Amino acid sequence: TEKFCLTHEQRMETMAQMFKAYQPDFIGLQEVYGGTVINDKETINMQQTLLNYLTKNYQYVTFKGVALTAQWTPILYRADQWRVVESAIQKSTVCSCDMHRWQWALFENIANPEYKVIVLNIHAPHNGDDHADAKEPFFYEVNQQILALEAKYADVPIMLTGDYNTNPDVIDEALGYNL
Repeated sequence: TEKFCLTHEQRMETMAQMFKAYQPDFIGLQEVYGGTVINDKETINMQQTLLNYLTKNYQYVTFKGVALTAQWTPILYRADQWRVVESAIQKSTVCSCDMHRWQWALFENIANPEYKVIVLNIHAPHNGDDHADAKEPFFYEVNQQILALEAKYADVPIMLTGDYNTNPDVIDEALGYNL
């Protein structure tokens, strides 16, 4: 019930504490933008507690002319352990809004440059929004991106992160994988 839900600020603090405890090499965030609307009335500033921690300890994959708060799906990484070799950001062609997109980055381990990993971070359409009918075509687009990355970087593992806005069966069927 609603009385047991964390507030937005509590969620950001909880996430910051979790990242401090686990110190993951990569973090995929979704719905990151300049403000968050709560109950269509109250607009709050960007998740400062979380971003203050992350920007001190992580770098984010940059794209010319695109700020962190305009990416929607930023990938953050530990720059003391990884470097970005290549990256791209892609807006879905089947959704008319900016929020349904993905980005990917090929990372190289600084200590062992032979070790590489691709992180692909997505934000899929939600069942309750105007783009629910675009969910399957969106995952088809993501699948095409995965296939292109697999073809280009055959021996590099791909880590998929994101806000799927669906259950795993839909993703398995659309992507052709068993997640």
